[in-house]
Amino acid sequence: MKNIRSIIIFLLTLLLSGLTSGCINLSKPPQRIDNYYLEYEPPIAKTGIALNTSLKFERFSAMRIYNTPAMLYRKGSYRYTAYNYSRWRVVPSDMVSDFLLRDIRESRILKAVYPYHNPEGARFHIQGSIDEFLEIIDNEDGSSIASLSLTITLLDTESREITTRVVLQKTYSYKEKIKANSPFEFSRGMSLNMGNISREIIVDIYGAIKKRLDG
Repeated sequence: MKNIRSIIIFLLTLLLSGLTSGCINLSKPPQRIDNYYLEYEPPIAKTGIALNTSLKFERFSAMRIYNTPAMLYRKGSYRYTAYNYSRWRVVPSDMVSDFLLRDIRESRILKAVYPYHNPEGARFHIQGSIDEFLEIIDNEDGSSIASLSLTITLLDTESREITTRVVLQKTYSYKEKIKANSPFEFSRGMSLNMGNISREIIVDIYGAIKKRLDG
């Protein structure tokens, strides 16, 4: 019993000593993490009248390095770093998919557009893969660009032949110069990239589906 009392007194002495010397700071709040998301108006794409068919999104994928909410930047060869106290609100593959789905719906080029988790079926399916989602800093002058690269594949599920099932496969890449090496500017640049890519995809999807339906 005496030994237990001695151990308790010793531990309390250590704790009080740590508090007095400032080694243990119980009042310091945790570092705040800022969450970022894309933000842009749905693009206006020049197409014809709405097509009487539907499109379903499959869940987009990403290269493994971008399969994370970390806000990555590269400075020089081989070196990838993430902002310490800033991150994407969701992983880039889901964020890009959500915005593209929204934009295609807003364009009203099709009868219906469904997310991957919707039980409704659709003749056409769209797959996507994030090839690059990165801020790139120039080693010499310190200038930065936001770089987004996305590959989509449009499938016709009614096609019995595998060779004709793929209606469209294309990679879209945009690089936007940004004003500073910062999470805010990175988000702004990626938002501009996504708006431009989305506009191109809408036009291409419309043209590819119309050609398949007319053929």
